[in-house]
Amino acid sequence: MPGEADESGLGDILENSGATAIPLPMTQTEICVAETVKYLQLQSGEENGAPFFLSVNFDKPHFPYRAPEALFEKYRGRAAVKEGPPRYAQTLAVEFVRKAFEVNGAWEHYSKDAGLHRQAFAAYLACVEWIDDAIGRILRSLRSLGLEGNTIVVYASDHGEMAGDKGAWQKTVFFDRSAKVPLIIKYPSRFLSGAAVKECVGLIDLFPTLCEAAGIPAPAFCDGVSLLDTLETGRSPARDMVFAESAVLKVPEHAGCMVRKGRYKYNYYLQGRHELYDMESDPGELRNLVGEPEWKETEKELRETAAEFWKPDEQIARCRNCPMSEKEKHFYLYSNQFSLPDGTLRDAKP
Repeated sequence: MPGEADESGLGDILENSGATAIPLPMTQTEICVAETVKYLQLQSGEENGAPFFLSVNFDKPHFPYRAPEALFEKYRGRAAVKEGPPRYAQTLAVEFVRKAFEVNGAWEHYSKDAGLHRQAFAAYLACVEWIDDAIGRILRSLRSLGLEGNTIVVYASDHGEMAGDKGAWQKTVFFDRSAKVPLIIKYPSRFLSGAAVKECVGLIDLFPTLCEAAGIPAPAFCDGVSLLDTLETGRSPARDMVFAESAVLKVPEHAGCMVRKGRYKYNYYLQGRHELYDMESDPGELRNLVGEPEWKETEKELRETAAEFWKPDEQIARCRNCPMSEKEKHFYLYSNQFSLPDGTLRDAKP
């Protein structure tokens, strides 16, 4: 409700996790499903079969972690957050990570009761299942309406979630839990079914992929590469590495760049120590290989690659020149609310 969230929208995310008190038909998730199915029904009635594009944006499993009561109860008592904070002293030695957790309100979570972490993780898992069910209903509608065979369906996310890993929550950092996102593309009449691409790809590859699938050229300024050939034949993508950059909210001078090439991930920061991880032998990102003689050449290669790609001054300038306007703040805080006939405001975001 208005006035309950601060400007960042964070609040006490662990304490506020659990079962939603909002009637399910009035939640953003269920409204999204209902409106999407309604739109698809209209499209199926079009005699000329006109092309359509539909972006369906669910807010879950983003915080606040609140799900239908039955789903929350399903996971409560079963969800376990692995390993406690003391093991992650090395993680907090990286100034960028420390500052990101401070600003995001995740820093204090290290000191909170383990039961709160388990409660939040149970609610998070419940939210994931809720969204899985919601997407399933949309896909079944596509099938029943005869639209499945010639419709490209993409499932993706804008960021990951630490979800208690390393004692932390939320995003911004380069750990896989935060930076890695799902990318599933379904096109039954053209793409291989059930194929998995193990090489690194990025969301910037999605636009050129859809352009090529639609038979139109991607703009010359597009940085991504089309994955169409990979999806059709299983061959490796044209690019063998991916990049990411991040700046800490409100203090963009704390910034960093990530390079992922094959089994190695290198994180390059403006402040403090850098990081190099072997993601095959150390998927938990616990052993920083920077400075170890055996990995000297790998570190040098990826550091030079990061320096060539990353333009930190430009990134920081973009962040500073684009402060959130009052209109954007209002949208961020209240976009999941609606007004009842009597003028009462109600949340659709649990």
